Amino acid sequence: MRKYESMIVLHPDLTEGDMKEESQKIEQFLRANGASSVKTSLLGKKEIAYEVAKVRYGFFVAYEFETDAHGIVDLLNRQYAITDAVIKFNTFRTGLKSRKVKVSLRRRSSEFEEGDEGIGAEY
Repeated sequence: MRKYESMIVLHPDLTEGDMKEESQKIEQFLRANGASSVKTSLLGKKEIAYEVAKVRYGFFVAYEFETDAHGIVDLLNRQYAITDAVIKFNTFRTGLKSRKVKVSLRRRSSEFEEGDEGIGAEY
């Protein structure tokens, strides 16, 4: 199963009851479309880093879920886009093993030709 995390920002004019209702609708949508072990975190009202839809604050809600359904992210993003209460959203896959890339900036002096100053010398 693939693991995903989704973060949404709800409009700050919503009451706390409306915010919880919207987050439950999204959770039900996820379950109806094949997501399992859905975990919802209501993170509260916070300031947004930049103005979105002429507002500076919003209710942040995070979802963690697992699914085998391939098109669920597209469906979820479409659902977010048509929901008036959602002003910003992002969904991404988690649980991937990171690929470590070793970059060595140290080179032996024997690798340099005379007059070569190393990385970025051509600029």
